[in-house]
Amino acid sequence: RWGVEQALIDAGIKEGDSVRIGEFEFTFLNED
Repeated sequence: RWGVEQALIDAGIKEGDSVRIGEFEFTFLNED
């Protein structure tokens, strides 16, 4: 896994969670 994604996972953010950072919203999905 790449650094930013790993850092978010380490922070307890799991796939499928939606995270808002400033004006950006990220949804983490399991992409095979």
